[in-house]
Amino acid sequence: MIVTRKLGKIIRGKTTPFHLYTATLLGALIGFLPSFSAAPGYFFLLLLLLILLNANLFLGGLFILLGALFSELLLPVSFRIGQILLDGPLSSLFALLVNAPVLAWFGLDNYSLVGGIPVALALGFAGGFGARSGLRTLRRKLGSLETGSPKYQEWTGKFWVRTLFWVLFGGIKGKAPMAELADLRKGSVFRPLGLLLAGLTVLLFFVASLFLSDFILTTQTRHALEKANEATVDLGGVELRLREGRLTLRNLALADPEDLHRNRFSATTVEIDLSTNDLLRKRFAFDNIEITGGRANFPRETPGVRIARRAPLPSDEKVEDEELKTLEDYLAEAEIWHERLRKIREILERWERDGDEPMEERDPNWRERVLERAGQTGYANVTASHLRRQNPTLTIHRLKAGDVLFHGMPEERWTLTGHHLSTQPRLLNESPEFRISTDSDRFGVDLNLHGFSQQAGKNALRIVARDIAVGQIRNLLSDPSTFPFSGGQASFHLEGTFSPRNLSLPFETTFRNTTVSVPGVGDRAVEKLRLPLSLEGAMDQPRIRISDEEWARALRDTGQQELQRRGEQLLREQLGGESGGSDPVRGMLDGLRRR
Repeated sequence: MIVTRKLGKIIRGKTTPFHLYTATLLGALIGFLPSFSAAPGYFFLLLLLLILLNANLFLGGLFILLGALFSELLLPVSFRIGQILLDGPLSSLFALLVNAPVLAWFGLDNYSLVGGIPVALALGFAGGFGARSGLRTLRRKLGSLETGSPKYQEWTGKFWVRTLFWVLFGGIKGKAPMAELADLRKGSVFRPLGLLLAGLTVLLFFVASLFLSDFILTTQTRHALEKANEATVDLGGVELRLREGRLTLRNLALADPEDLHRNRFSATTVEIDLSTNDLLRKRFAFDNIEITGGRANFPRETPGVRIARRAPLPSDEKVEDEELKTLEDYLAEAEIWHERLRKIREILERWERDGDEPMEERDPNWRERVLERAGQTGYANVTASHLRRQNPTLTIHRLKAGDVLFHGMPEERWTLTGHHLSTQPRLLNESPEFRISTDSDRFGVDLNLHGFSQQAGKNALRIVARDIAVGQIRNLLSDPSTFPFSGGQASFHLEGTFSPRNLSLPFETTFRNTTVSVPGVGDRAVEKLRLPLSLEGAMDQPRIRISDEEWARALRDTGQQELQRRGEQLLREQLGGESGGSDPVRGMLDGLRRR
């Protein structure tokens, strides 16, 4: 009944083609928006225009629903049109708009949104034309009946007919004769109460922001973090203080996508110092981030939920080399490590693509890769990030997390520091740096990404781990029975360069006070054994090179050391041990070596 009365008001009222077209066009444009978070500025602009202009609100609401329906059905079409607009001859124009103040919040780098605009306009024009033609035809027909049909006049004069029309359509007679309404062209452009309604809308949003700002900000922040984390993110609350330029996150917990029963990382508080000057351009520059109460790999009280799973990168071709081993040859949780390394490679390759050189030169098949990403994450979530060339979307000048605990290592306190971290590091003069250290100095990681900055050097990685129990290493292996070491401790030193597709990371493993099982010989206790290894291949498909020659040399050196130790012991027994302040055995052996 409400719908029929609204239609009756359109027919009987002074509705003009302008009122119809503005309603259908604005309604279709709003309906084609992928989401509010994709273009909040664009949404508010369309909403204010719908209120200010004297558009028919009923028809506008109807076309919002129709637009939302058609946007889902035509999403692939809108996406391809968006590719033509954003990645074609107009890309320079859209780059200016995307980087402009205020317009940066209009989502003009979203393929589906930009491509949906012409589709929505076509739907709006078609709807407006149909509504105008139908309304004019109906009014002319009713006008001819009003003036030229005595039966119609007699029939509409009956009480029960007038009552029925009033119940269903709000009445029969209009504000003017139907013949005049059929040819009505001019009408008020602005809604008489539009300015008041627009002011009230802004006021309502302002009042709501005072009471719901924390809730809205928490929801939006959680949504953004879940999109990046690909799994559940718990967030106790968010507080934004624009005057101070400070953002505080409380009780943050990021579930591990590969083990939903654990948190990848959690923190009691995250204090962020914002640079508010970049907010109008939709850029987030964090001068400093301080994390307290950090925890890594701890169990969750309730399992998380996987938000999205991206298709894995194609594996590199297998290399027929007996000295090259894969993660599956050693690690029990090789799949989890492959997924983590895949994520790292994806980030690094994205950094490589977000450079200053044209997309065609960086990756000739980049258009196909955009389509692959759309199939993985959804058409509505893919943006043309290469249009934001002037400054990075996100920059963290300094990051520090102290006294971080890792599950299973309660005796260690970890410190994480980072400098010049960014979503587009090629746009910065400084190289991104990241460092992990412990109070005991047993563990350390130094990462310098020269290759992703304007310095254009090589990416360097250094990892040190000291005094690791050999038993802990055995627990990580897929087949511990093949591991020839038992007891004692091991230390690792890895240092080299890398890129997403090429690792050059030699590292040395040193075993101390361990027992080595040698086939055909048996178990031999050694004080020290150095084994050189190397990591090669792609980031997500690393190969471990263990040279048989190096392995034989390590055992031979160990045997020589053992023979020397046993010889020294026998000579001491023959000579009656040490005499005076010197060691005659050591002197004899040194003399023999010099000869």
